[in-house]
Amino acid sequence: MIRKAVFLWIAVAAAMAFACGSSQTTTETTPSAATLSGDAGPKFAYCPPSNFANCTIASCEPEKDGYLCKCFADNRYSATAYDSGCKPQEGDKLQSRYHPVDSYQECTNAKTQTPQWAWCLGQPCELTPNGVFCHCIQPPSGVSAFPYVVVTPRYKASACALGQTGKYWSSASPKNVSQITAFLQAQPGLKGLPAPEIVLTPKQ
Repeated sequence: MIRKAVFLWIAVAAAMAFACGSSQTTTETTPSAATLSGDAGPKFAYCPPSNFANCTIASCEPEKDGYLCKCFADNRYSATAYDSGCKPQEGDKLQSRYHPVDSYQECTNAKTQTPQWAWCLGQPCELTPNGVFCHCIQPPSGVSAFPYVVVTPRYKASACALGQTGKYWSSASPKNVSQITAFLQAQPGLKGLPAPEIVLTPKQ
């Protein structure tokens, strides 16, 4: 069962998306909204179409001080954390950024579901013959571990228990997703950008 996320996205990010190609210069704009109290997360910067790493559906493995996540290359518009800015591709170096997703489910139970996930927004990545790999971190200060999202077209009970396999999702909190959506909707030409659908947990 699916319902529309009723978020009015306040000034935030654009695209977790990516495709290989020549490097292009990107620009950043000053965020149009201040960070919120509580589960605020970062401010965002808009990045015009250019090459970047998209980690919206990435699985990750622990590495020293963080996670190594397998993402994919994208070249659509995107958003990133304001403090990192929009970094153009340099050789095999890419930046992890966000491009809008269609739907996701929420993981909300810290007692029965994986209590870990990786924060990839703005993090450094390498383009290799085996794919794009990003060095991601623990959720930053101000971002709650629960709930978090898993990008999927339909609910999967196992999605929130990925940690039992020794891997983890690249993710974000539902509040951060709504914030970045609002941010993107405030950008020229993106006013009609729809919010992602939330895939609901089936009733027991």
